[in-house]
Amino acid sequence: MSIKVKFIQFLEKKPLSALLLFLFPIFLWSVIMPRDYTTWILEFFPLFIGVVVLIRSSKHFPLTPFSYGVISIGATLMLIGAHYTYPHVPLFEWMKDDFGFKRNNYDKVGHFFQGFITAVIIREVFVRKNIISSTQWNAIMAITFSIALSAVWELLEWFGFSIFMYFSLAKSASEFLGTQGYVWDAQSDILFASIGAIIAIVFFRKYHNEKIKNFMKV
Repeated sequence: MSIKVKFIQFLEKKPLSALLLFLFPIFLWSVIMPRDYTTWILEFFPLFIGVVVLIRSSKHFPLTPFSYGVISIGATLMLIGAHYTYPHVPLFEWMKDDFGFKRNNYDKVGHFFQGFITAVIIREVFVRKNIISSTQWNAIMAITFSIALSAVWELLEWFGFSIFMYFSLAKSASEFLGTQGYVWDAQSDILFASIGAIIAIVFFRKYHNEKIKNFMKV
């Protein structure tokens, strides 16, 4: 049996372990000399909570490899954003300069995947638990939940910003909120999360269904 085949089998049989192994070196890179440690802690904290939930829930409700795969993408984006802070990710700084953007748009990529990942997870839970029998309503509820979570996230960011300002930490507050002077930042974040959720449902629903069926047969 080739190494490639063994690796694929490992991903299929232990996708959460593969996810954690994949994220560990990225975590180490992210935590070493970030741009701002206070911002790093706050950006990393939701990811830490998410990993704990995934580990605990895996005992009685493990997700499909597809779901763990998209989660790994989102987690990587969060670790990169935590290291550089979202307004200063180098690749998007280059894009800002070369394409004439007024701001670093890395955070929009993060919010897109926030909506995408949430829709995938919620829909998988609804389908496997048969919470809603209607395929159409499963899709609608997954998208709606993604948009609602994005709105809650914006409220939490505002709350975190307020705490920073209360303790006179204006620099950390600016790095954490990452609006970069864009007055419609919160609304556009929700919009990108909504787009991500819609794309997850419209373009990946059939593929996800196949993964769920295969997973349920094991």
